[in-house]
This record gives sequence, structure tokens and C-alpha cells, in this order.
Amino acid sequence: MCWKHYLTLTTATLALVLGLQMTDSTSQAATYNYPVVTVTKAPYASLYNSEGERVVDRVLLANTDWRVGVVRYFDGGPENFQHQLMYQVSTSEWLRADQSQANFNPQTGQLLPVANVNADQSALINAMLTELNRLRAQNGLQPLTNNAELSAFSQRRAEDLRQKGYLSHAGWWFESHPVGYAAENIETAFDLHDINKTAINAIGEFYDDPGNPNLGHRKSMLNPYFTQVGMGIVADGYGRFYIVQTFLKPDIQESDAAGIKAYENYVNEKGERAPYNSHYDRADQAIIKRQDFK
Repeated sequence: MCWKHYLTLTTATLALVLGLQMTDSTSQAATYNYPVVTVTKAPYASLYNSEGERVVDRVLLANTDWRVGVVRYFDGGPENFQHQLMYQVSTSEWLRADQSQANFNPQTGQLLPVANVNADQSALINAMLTELNRLRAQNGLQPLTNNAELSAFSQRRAEDLRQKGYLSHAGWWFESHPVGYAAENIETAFDLHDINKTAINAIGEFYDDPGNPNLGHRKSMLNPYFTQVGMGIVADGYGRFYIVQTFLKPDIQESDAAGIKAYENYVNEKGERAPYNSHYDRADQAIIKRQDFK
């Protein structure tokens, strides 16, 4: 996940390992009756050991299928993983989720239907806005209103991030609209095949902000000065969504300047402190945890 704020006042040859199949055809993972991932990164994907270190002498070819034992997050390590979801494909080898496609729901281990239809985008965005404002209400803040222009922009941003395949703030709102006070949150979150659970999971991930000691995503959602928000959501085809939140206070009064500056200083601090301490009593705990499918 990434967050960004800004205001203006007036980042040897490898031996190949063959999988269950070695073809260039479309993934057949959905035809198995057990958890399987298909390598999507071409021409091959790297493997990692249990410490998050890259295995130097083995890779998995694109379009090969691998049975999954365990699902877990990796943090830190030589590549500085930040909540990177991994699939165990052998006793001590792990494959990145963003370089593969699963035939199962990582939350439950249940196999996905062959025809996997994504949740209705508009309904999901509305559910996320409802949950976001429920979080703000719990902390004594005014609700954010949906801004159609921000939403359209955020949707284009989400589509661009999906095409790139990684998270980056390059091209965010303030670069092309340098007026007012703005912030952006971006993340990937799992499609839990239920609109409300997916929305709660997405807001909960932003709030928990794993791997970010500043809790910048949380602080953006709970910024008392923002009045508007726009959100964009795009499915990546592998059971996840790219999500963009764009926050805005379009007009800054002179009387707001000191408070905004103080909050920006707080955004750059680690953790929370008074008078901004927060809490979040979410309706449902849907955050993905380690799951053993053996």
C-alpha cells in the first residue's frame, strides 16, 4: 500500500523447474479439485525460501500449475517485502501471489467457480464509502461526500495501476490538479466474493496499514480537513482489486492553514498521538490471515 499527501495554500544461468504443465495456453487452474496456482509472470517467476530470500538456482516457468500447501504474508527480508502474500509450492519454496493466479479464495481455501464474476463495481464503491464514513463517525468526524470528478479520476488511476502491475503515486491527482489540499491512498485487496466483506476488508487494510509505521493510510481516512473523496476499483483477474482513494479539500481558508500544517506534521510521525488517537470497531473481521490448506 502507498499513501501521499500534498497541499497548496493560495521509489549466471538458472536451471528451470517444470511444473504440472508446460504450455503457453490459458491457465487450467480452475479445473483442479484442490488449491493450485498458475504462474503468470513471463518467462518465469522466482521462488523464495521461508526467510523471504530469493532462491538463486530455481524458477517456475510461466503457465505452469503448482499445488499450494500454505498461504501467508511475508514482511521484510532482502527485498523488503511489505505484506507480500505468498503461496507455498514445495516444502521450503514460496511463490509470490502477484506473479501467479489462484483457483481458490485465499481467505477460506474454497475453490472458485469456473466462471468467476467480480462484485458489482458501483455497489462495492458505495459499500466502501459507507464503511469509510462509519469509521469517521466512530471518531467524531464529519462524513466525506462523493465527488464525481474525483471518482472518475480515481477509476482511471486504478485501471492504470492494474495495467502497470504495481503501486505507484506517479500521476496522482495533485500532479494535474494543484489546487487545495489532497491525499491519495492506493492498495491491492482481495475479492472476498461478498460486497460488504470486501469493502470492510479494504478499509480495514488501509486502517491497519501493515508495514507503514506512520499509519499514513489511516491518517488520510481520518483527516478532519478533507471534505470529499473519490474511489476507483479495478479487478486484476487474479482475485484481487486495485483500489484508489483520492481525498480533497478543494478550498483552503486562511483559518485552516495552521490546523492543516499541524496535521501534516502528525502524518509524518510514527504511530498515533493525542489529540488524534483513533479506534475502529469494524462490522466484520475479514482480513486474510495465515491459512493452511493441507
